[in-house]
Amino acid sequence: MHENHLPEEPWFYQIEWDAVVYFDERQKFIKKVYENAYYIPFPCAPWREGNQIMARKELGLPIDKKIVLIFAQRGYKPILPNDVNSDVIFLILCNSKSKVNNLKQCIVRVEDNLTWEKLDKYAFASDVIVLHKPGSKGAVVSSTAFQLIGTGRPILAPRNSDYFYPFGDAIIRYNDEADLGRILSKILENESEKVKILNKAKEFVEKRSAEKIARKYVELFKDLIS
Repeated sequence: MHENHLPEEPWFYQIEWDAVVYFDERQKFIKKVYENAYYIPFPCAPWREGNQIMARKELGLPIDKKIVLIFAQRGYKPILPNDVNSDVIFLILCNSKSKVNNLKQCIVRVEDNLTWEKLDKYAFASDVIVLHKPGSKGAVVSSTAFQLIGTGRPILAPRNSDYFYPFGDAIIRYNDEADLGRILSKILENESEKVKILNKAKEFVEKRSAEKIARKYVELFKDLIS
């Protein structure tokens, strides 16, 4: 189930489900109604390595600059930090409906038909990824973060957001533009800090690999038919 609250539709409770699966621990409220509810986590895309220089050449991006990817599609908002080295480029990836100004230190790319493969290429071209989607809506998740966390790039997200709850310390949180600037500077100027973040991200990806999650579903199906 995807709901972040008990379904309001009467038909949901009229069906004798053999099992109900929820993918976020915050959805455990369903167990109040169905004892046969099972938690199976949301899966990650696999860990994958991309050639940064090749990706930048194919996308026509600077080779010798630090690049921060600001994802600004699908409900994500553009955000720029305060006080970051002038050599850093902010790559804002948006669509034609987005209202984004082409500011100093920014490269704006409009992609109306963005595939996961093309998004991966932008991720590989970057040094850090910022996913700015604030908000408190209960048991919601960022499927984009589950896709991008396997690209080997540190992910930064707002602290006051429910979308990134499942990730724990596998991603880094910021409070505001000033805090974002401080964190970005620390990561971009300190390789050991970046490695530490990526080690936690890789551990998270391995724990939630598609293979492991699929195996949990198969085990559940076997139990139901036995």
